[in-house]
Amino acid sequence: MPASAIGSTGALRPTTAFLLCKDEFSHMNVARVFTVGFGIASVGLLLDTSAVCESAGTSGLDLVHQLNDALESVYDHVAPAVVVIDISKNANPSNGNNPFEGFDFFHGPQGDEGGDQPDQSEGSGFIVRSDGYILTNNHVIEGADKIQVKLKDGRVLTARLIGADDRTDVAVIKIEGANLPVVDVADSDLVKVGQLVCAIGTPYKFEYTFTTGVVSAKGRNELLADKYEDYIQTDAAINPGNSGGPLCDIDGKVIGMNTLIHGLNRGLGFAISSNLFKQVSDQLISTGKIVRPWLGIIIESLSGDNRGDLFKGVDKGVVIRTVQADTPAAKSDLRPADVITEVDGV
Repeated sequence: MPASAIGSTGALRPTTAFLLCKDEFSHMNVARVFTVGFGIASVGLLLDTSAVCESAGTSGLDLVHQLNDALESVYDHVAPAVVVIDISKNANPSNGNNPFEGFDFFHGPQGDEGGDQPDQSEGSGFIVRSDGYILTNNHVIEGADKIQVKLKDGRVLTARLIGADDRTDVAVIKIEGANLPVVDVADSDLVKVGQLVCAIGTPYKFEYTFTTGVVSAKGRNELLADKYEDYIQTDAAINPGNSGGPLCDIDGKVIGMNTLIHGLNRGLGFAISSNLFKQVSDQLISTGKIVRPWLGIIIESLSGDNRGDLFKGVDKGVVIRTVQADTPAAKSDLRPADVITEVDGV
């Protein structure tokens, strides 16, 4: 940043001055460079740099404290509405035809298989209504004979299944209890790549584990066969047991439901977007099931990577990926790469 000095005419002329401030963390042995806006170099005025350096150091530390306070607030606000889900079910050996090969869900460690011993597993969920409705993943509770929910205040309550949808991997369960905290749900369409996010869950039975990261991408799909997908990708540390837990923004609002990881999870976690799980859960709470019109198309989110460049001028809608044969869509004018922007005026 240029400073100024007084020339022979008495006018200010540009020059440059720097203040070198030794970093207070001496073990790092780092010098930070700050600039001074105006100085009177020609008269050799010695400036007291201690106040400037102290101010710069304090400002940086204040920012760290502000971020720390914000993260603490997210946990304090969200964690009471997050639940640990314990399920027991009869063993169900794999048939060798696994559509999720290459991906791992966040279910917890399994019990011993064999004989009549039931499988025991854990997942996570979050309360969305004060009358006890909880959202989680379908794969967490699928086939469960018994579902128990543990709250952060120590209460353990039996839950009943309201409805589940395997196409989106969303399920709704319900508990009966008083003074139940709830989460706030945000509009996932407003999520930006690069923004800070936080995850809460029960990885490997470590209850209420809190991790942070960023949104790595949004609009991810084509991860699983025959699924309705709209995933938010994140590098926040999430592991088995996180299934069904919330992915939150820095304001403590839920933007996604943690669902699966890729391989050994080298920073590749995926959460169902809040707009998708809210649409599904509202219908499950209302009717207990999902009714979908059948067109015979497979669609993708328009917000996916690079799609904005392919469809310039179109800022909403879905892209047709596939038109299946012998379906109503195949008999219409719909074609792959078409963008559907509205249906019946909506």
